[in-house]
Amino acid sequence: LEKCVGNNGIVCIVVEKASNEGLVYVKCLTNAAAGQVFRSLHGSWFDGRLVTVKFISLNRFHSHYPSTVNLTTPLTPSSSKPTSTFLPQTPGFSTSTPLKAS
Repeated sequence: LEKCVGNNGIVCIVVEKASNEGLVYVKCLTNAAAGQVFRSLHGSWFDGRLVTVKFISLNRFHSHYPSTVNLTTPLTPSSSKPTSTFLPQTPGFSTSTPLKAS
C-alpha cells in the first residue's frame, strides 16, 4: 500500500507465506487501478529483490481466494509512517543485482 500511495482501488492483498518466490496477490476494483499497481511496483526493488508484476484473471484469483469475491472496500495504510523495505529512490542510483546487507 505504501508503494501504491494514491491508488484507491486496492481491495485485497494476499501474501503467500509458504512461497519461496515471495508471491503477493493484489485484487483491484478496476483494470485502471490494476494498471496503477503495475506502474508503481513492476521493476522496483523490495527487500533486495526485483519485483515483477504479472496479471491473472479475476476468476482465477477468486478460485484461489473465494473469500475475496465480495470485497469492494478500498484498503488504506494502517500508518502514515513508511515501514517497507523498498529501496529509496536515489537520483543516479541503479543496480542490476540485489543488494546485500553488509
